[in-house]
Amino acid sequence: KPLDVDDVMEVLANELGVDISEFKLRKHGSPLRAIAGRALCRYAGLTQRDAAKTLNAGSGAGLSQQISGLSGRLDKDKKLKLIVERIDSGLEKRRILNT
Repeated sequence: KPLDVDDVMEVLANELGVDISEFKLRKHGSPLRAIAGRALCRYAGLTQRDAAKTLNAGSGAGLSQQISGLSGRLDKDKKLKLIVERIDSGLEKRRILNT
């Protein structure tokens, strides 16, 4: 069963140490929207288009490109990769408990 969008956003904000409003801001080079978009699609069951609307990120296609770029960034940035793995682990546990 998919998680609630607000629950996913709360976990993301806590793990990344930012306010939820930060995910809706456009910041060049910031991975926040990509991480949030990926999590919303994966754990809240949103389409990329719906995730983009939630994040005020324009189109689903634009968010898709950000999510695709995140993979390469995680290969280079081990600290960011550990954070994303911790987010995935926490959200996966919540999803299991949510069923």
